[in-house]
Amino acid sequence: MATAREILTIQLGHYSNFVGTHWWNSQEAGFNYSGKPSDINHDILFREGINSQNQVTFTPRLLLVDLKGSLQHLRIQGELYDVPVPDVNEAPWPTDKVQVEVSPEKEEKNEFLKDVETGNASSAGGGDGTPKPAKVYNLDNDVKTWSNFLVSRFHPRTVLVSNEYEHNSEQQPFDIYNYGTNLFKNRDFEEDLTDRIRNYMEECDNAQGFQILYDGTDGFGGIASSLSEFLADEYRNKSILAVPLISPIGDITPLQECVRTVNFALSLQKVSELVSFVVPLGTDSTNWRSAGAPRTFPHLQYNASSPYHTSAILASAIDTFSLRYRLKTGSDRMSDMIDPMSRHGRRVACCSLGLPFGIQEGGNLLHTLETWEGPLWTSITPHCDPDMEDLTKRLWMQSVVLRGIPQSRLRGAVNNEGGANPGMPCDSPSQLLQAYLSFSTNGTYSHVSSSEALWKVKPPFPRIFKPSVALNGDILSHGSRSELLNMNEVPVVASVNSCDSIGVMLKSLHSETARLNIRRFPAYAKAGLEADEYEESLESLYALAENYDEKYEI
Repeated sequence: MATAREILTIQLGHYSNFVGTHWWNSQEAGFNYSGKPSDINHDILFREGINSQNQVTFTPRLLLVDLKGSLQHLRIQGELYDVPVPDVNEAPWPTDKVQVEVSPEKEEKNEFLKDVETGNASSAGGGDGTPKPAKVYNLDNDVKTWSNFLVSRFHPRTVLVSNEYEHNSEQQPFDIYNYGTNLFKNRDFEEDLTDRIRNYMEECDNAQGFQILYDGTDGFGGIASSLSEFLADEYRNKSILAVPLISPIGDITPLQECVRTVNFALSLQKVSELVSFVVPLGTDSTNWRSAGAPRTFPHLQYNASSPYHTSAILASAIDTFSLRYRLKTGSDRMSDMIDPMSRHGRRVACCSLGLPFGIQEGGNLLHTLETWEGPLWTSITPHCDPDMEDLTKRLWMQSVVLRGIPQSRLRGAVNNEGGANPGMPCDSPSQLLQAYLSFSTNGTYSHVSSSEALWKVKPPFPRIFKPSVALNGDILSHGSRSELLNMNEVPVVASVNSCDSIGVMLKSLHSETARLNIRRFPAYAKAGLEADEYEESLESLYALAENYDEKYEI
């Protein structure tokens, strides 16, 4: 029997919870109840439990943190367990000393959540990809917070809300890095957070480590830094993968743009010193102090300013590249991906994504790769553009996962149109893609994994696919998909890359941050950031960037 290889996922911040909500929704949509075995080991990210009614539960092994007012209709204790709620009419203090606060009126649930409650929420169709009658949801105008499209149900210890700050508060925004480090110093908050982590880890038999998704441009970056220090000290032999997320900039002032940049620089520098590996993600091509053009994907049409849309793209990348250490058929652990790529102090990597992977309708993988033009994927790390074909750039190592291409679509019949190359002795999609990359890259070591599991994009996943994408994710050569049907699932390819482009990104972040005089931002000093500490962080950030300079040729 294979060991569990459990991982605890931690989400810090509102945008991280947007990404996480898409991630958990799509994972649960992929659960197979028909008896057909899956090649994904869901026990790695999910945990089994029993509630007070002796019902077996299967919930994400997850701890998420957000601010007051972000949950909307979601119960902080969850819905699967009967957790006693204190009776507000039986307060253990004199009634004349009670201050009454009126909670803001909750918005009415959107149509999708109402249908989930009644069991009428419909998706695209069956696992065979055949269209079935389904209600079409367009939630673009309904989603204000991540709880507006959450399908997954959580364990009572999953959700932790800080009541010291309020979501979207204009009077006291949680927008300074040191607000997060100071919040972690709050004894009640720290004990609550760390006790939940210990409880989760005590349940594990053979834990791999932690995945931390965090908002990198506000106070949650400070929480991530302090939490990383705790994890590095408490669980020294466990891998820690940090994913700093850069939310869409939106309509903000130049001052706020500068603050976002400082926050990201401080958190990235500190976190990268403490964890095993860092993969920053965002859908803008550049992001320091002003947003560049959004990343373009050949088969997507998305709103680059929408957290609901952009977080769905990032979630597909995280779920796909993490399959390497979540498959039943493989023995790889998180450390097998992280350790080789983080040598020489190169603890930061970039990520690229092909969503969907562009295989033609009825086509096969071999013909697709033989006729492919242009890059296989699009970078989703700002300021990073690894190019396999540019000989002036160095791509040292990459971990690639291709999902959704079954063995039956490996190649066509020999001598048929679009048929197989008999000289290509590959027996699996991973071997075939490995061979393709070996011919397409210059001195790059590529580790390739594959899974037959498609990425589920049923509602409430946003409607971001162009009409040229079929219900099963194939690219249509003629005609278009009916807008009266929901998408079902798509093949995806994702890669995590160690390359010299990371050094360019880090130096650009250092350059933009060094131009700012921190003394002109009094909120940092009031929160406890010393000017010398700030300068020291910038020096460490530049030293990290220098690890990506090649001082010699191998």
